[in-house]
Amino acid sequence: MSDVLSVVDAWVYAELSGDSQLATLVSGRVYEAQAPKGAEYPMVLFHVQATAPDVIAVGTFRIFSEVVLTVRAISAGSGYGGCREIAKRVDEVLHGGRGSTEYGTVLSCYRERPIKLPPESVGDLQYWALGGVYRVIARGG
Repeated sequence: MSDVLSVVDAWVYAELSGDSQLATLVSGRVYEAQAPKGAEYPMVLFHVQATAPDVIAVGTFRIFSEVVLTVRAISAGSGYGGCREIAKRVDEVLHGGRGSTEYGTVLSCYRERPIKLPPESVGDLQYWALGGVYRVIARGG
């Protein structure tokens, strides 16, 4: 069975980057874990926050794995209003989703809780983030 984290990463990236409404809102800027140096804002960042123990059947047969992701809409200098619509669209795309990738299958995805992070200042600019924590149930192919 392939790496379930590859399944989740590939599926989330495909869902978010493939949505035309979200692509318009962030000009296609969807990144895993970290944006490239010099990337423009707004953007969407996602990363694995935690994993749960695999669900195992008789013997060592792995039925599925659970992965907890944080997905954030981030804007620069525009307050929470600059990322509110982006975070809403991310939730519309991911919550209740499922599908397959070349690595395996996402059986379900749902938001467990919303997040609203305090602004971070870098130099004279403030960065704002809204989003959610999602539980993804998946299995490798």
